[in-house]
Amino acid sequence: DNDDCKVNICNHESTTVTGKKNATCTASGYSGDTVCNICTKTITTGSATSPLGHNLTDWSIQQEATCYENGVKIRNCNRCSYREIEDIPSLPHTDEDNDGYCDIDGADLYGPHTCMCHNKNIFVRKFFYPVARFFWKLFGFRQYCECGKAHY
Repeated sequence: DNDDCKVNICNHESTTVTGKKNATCTASGYSGDTVCNICTKTITTGSATSPLGHNLTDWSIQQEATCYENGVKIRNCNRCSYREIEDIPSLPHTDEDNDGYCDIDGADLYGPHTCMCHNKNIFVRKFFYPVARFFWKLFGFRQYCECGKAHY
C-alpha cells in the first residue's frame, strides 16, 4: 500500500552471467550464475557441465608395418594437444604362390643353413640352395638368418 516500498523493488531487467567456465576435453565446466546488474542479487545459480571428451581424428599411418618391423599409427584430438600412438603389429611372411619367397618383401623362406646373402660360393647358391630349399619346404622348416631375413 505504500508507494515508497514499490520504488525500492528491483525487476532484474539487466542481468549478467558470471563465473562461466567452458568445459574442456577432460575437465568439467560451469554454466555460470545469472546476477542482476542493478541490485547484484544472484537470480539463478549455474551448474556443472560435463567434460567434452576428446574429438579424435581418424588413424593416420606414420610407418607401415613390414615383415621385420612394427608400424606406427597416430590420431589427434581436434580440440586439445592429446595424441594417441599405437603400434601396428609386424606382418607374418606369406607365400600364397608357394614359390619359397615372401610375397610381401621377397625374403627367401626355405633357404639352407648358410645364409645366401653371406655365401659367395656359386656351387652352393646354384645347386645346394635349391635342393635344400625343396626338402625344407617339403618338411615345413622355416629358419631365419642372423640378419633377420628368412632366406637360409
